Amino acid sequence: MPAAEPGSLPGDRATSPVGWGVLTVLVAALILAAAALTSHGLARLVDANQALSRARESAVELSALTRRMLDAELGRRGFLLTGQPLHLQRYEHAVRELAPLRAALALGLQGVPGAAPLLGEVERAVDAALRSIEGSLRLRTGGGAAGPQPQPADGTAEAGIDAVRVAVAALEAAELRRLQGLRADHAAAVRINYLTFGLSVGLNLLLLAVLVWRLQVAARYAREARLALAQRNDRLADALAAMAARNDQAGALSELGRQLQSCNDGPQAIEVLWQRLPGLMQAASGAMYLHLPTHNQLRLAFDWGRAGFAPALEPQDCWALRRSQPFRQPIDGGSGVCAHLKAGQADGLGGLHCLPLSAHGEPMGLLVLDLPTLVDAEAEAEAERARVQATEQVALALGNLRLRESLRQQSIRDPLTNLYNRRFLEESVQRELARGRRQAAAACGTGVALLMVDVDHFKRINDQHGHDVGDEVLRQIAAVLQQCTRGSDVAARFGGEEFMLVLVDITPEQALARAEQLRLRIQTLPLHGGNGALGGVTVSIGAAHAPADGDSFEALLRAADRALYEAKHGGRNRVVRASAPAVAATPRAGPALRR
Repeated sequence: MPAAEPGSLPGDRATSPVGWGVLTVLVAALILAAAALTSHGLARLVDANQALSRARESAVELSALTRRMLDAELGRRGFLLTGQPLHLQRYEHAVRELAPLRAALALGLQGVPGAAPLLGEVERAVDAALRSIEGSLRLRTGGGAAGPQPQPADGTAEAGIDAVRVAVAALEAAELRRLQGLRADHAAAVRINYLTFGLSVGLNLLLLAVLVWRLQVAARYAREARLALAQRNDRLADALAAMAARNDQAGALSELGRQLQSCNDGPQAIEVLWQRLPGLMQAASGAMYLHLPTHNQLRLAFDWGRAGFAPALEPQDCWALRRSQPFRQPIDGGSGVCAHLKAGQADGLGGLHCLPLSAHGEPMGLLVLDLPTLVDAEAEAEAERARVQATEQVALALGNLRLRESLRQQSIRDPLTNLYNRRFLEESVQRELARGRRQAAAACGTGVALLMVDVDHFKRINDQHGHDVGDEVLRQIAAVLQQCTRGSDVAARFGGEEFMLVLVDITPEQALARAEQLRLRIQTLPLHGGNGALGGVTVSIGAAHAPADGDSFEALLRAADRALYEAKHGGRNRVVRASAPAVAATPRAGPALRR
């Protein structure tokens, strides 16, 4: 009996090795196609889950928005009926919680088709309702009447709440329709995943059957067939495991990004990173440093695992910061080790990696990680890619927080003196006066003082020495104001050569003493101009105290302005306290006298 051809069935000479090879390639291609479909289905399922979660969060935020508006209306109505501050506090608490809710709702609905007009209706309805409620409360608090007051009969506030309900209901209906569509997409994605998984399993079973049948008819190829099957299954399992790991990594990284975007300042971001970064980086130990631009130094924000990380380091102490790229410490140590790791870490430096964090072209910080060495080069490359993505996102989030804080400081600071500007001053005074009224109602607290400081003969300084010298005088006086204020006080530039100080929890006598101390400090400043010493630069100060001189910012401002006018009229370089507030506003002093 003639021998069968290699790769052919016994007794079937028509079957060639080429036919078996084509069949094997076809089945392998189908398996890879099923794996690709599985990957696509998993990605679609992840997207559907995320969209569904965002839609549910938006529904919860809409419900919370309605509750906060109802709380505000109930607080208004209770205050108008009873006059008790407890209802007013309920209103203020509801208004404070509305701002983050509206911001979160706008962020959650960003990019949702058809949501922008409905969200705009909700925003306008909420603003209108809040203005109506605030107007009725302002009428009640400004009228001066004692005891419960009847609620306004025009029903404007109630109509505003009804408008909010209608707008929210319309948006909720749209979100419900979108949620139903997302649920349908989610169910379709689940079905597709089941189908692709079943297809993959079926193809594997088919391949196994073909290999077993071929083993029965061609014994000499059995070992090679089993080996090929095992290798293909291993590759498929590795691909699925890698895909699951990538999905987990992407989910964790996405959650970290969302939490970092929700942080208001650096400490909150550091808290989030301390909780999530070690697990995300899969490092047994490590440390995170933050860059301080003012000192050009990096300081330890947090660490975990092994001890001995330096509390602070200079940029030149780390090779990663010098080269602006990741750096792995040499196993044998020596001169190639970063300087910040030499002290207290002489052993086991080979697994330490230094990863620089930079965003917007500026250094943000440094990550020092104790990472295991992987034998598989592909796994090592995948882990490196995941770490790069994570560090880029962390650096970008830190850069955005730094940029946001810089913009916030620019919006409330005077660029010349670095003091607070007039807008921040007015907000601070209103807040402190409200707190003072609450303390007065509870029979505690000593009051709030407002000091208006004006530089004497400032126009003469500008005329004789130039505006550059005048600006330097303002900066020096601003520095004295900052030195003479507590952390709870506010020092602001009111305009031109005028400054304002808000002193909290202080008696009138203490405020006058502080003002006199401030005047003497400024009088002894060693100021120099372009032509030599300027001589003594003096200031006149008008002081007002709440509630004795008024219980509103406007009343205190008028009282302090009258006192400043008297100080200027009395010869300048002095402190004058306001008398009892007048009924009508006193005109501010003329330019010639105020200078």
